Amino acid sequence: MKWMVEFHSVDNQLKKINEGLDVENTESNLYFFPENQAHSILKKQGIYSQYEFYDAIETSLNMPVDKALKSDNALIRAFAIIDKRVGKRRLPKLCTELGEDALVNTLYRLRCETEGIERV
Repeated sequence: MKWMVEFHSVDNQLKKINEGLDVENTESNLYFFPENQAHSILKKQGIYSQYEFYDAIETSLNMPVDKALKSDNALIRAFAIIDKRVGKRRLPKLCTELGEDALVNTLYRLRCETEGIERV
């Protein structure tokens, strides 16, 4: 629900900014520009749609955990952190590979606390 509200808010703001452009022409590349830009902005803020969430779950469960941990998609990396295929010995080594995504780092911290592992 939050995603829909945020998405439409950002989308409407972008449409107002791009008012002078011919965005009503569906054959134009500009038609979907505000929507695509709104998706990008929300992803950077860590706000994902329900579809993106379910897609990331399915994708992460159907790929090797090594590949999931190195994915460009922050949700897939987050699910990989809590995956049981990532064992206790591997968790401390992941600290430097996590990146700066807040969700991934929060789940990493919680997983380490749960497993009783001190982070490096």
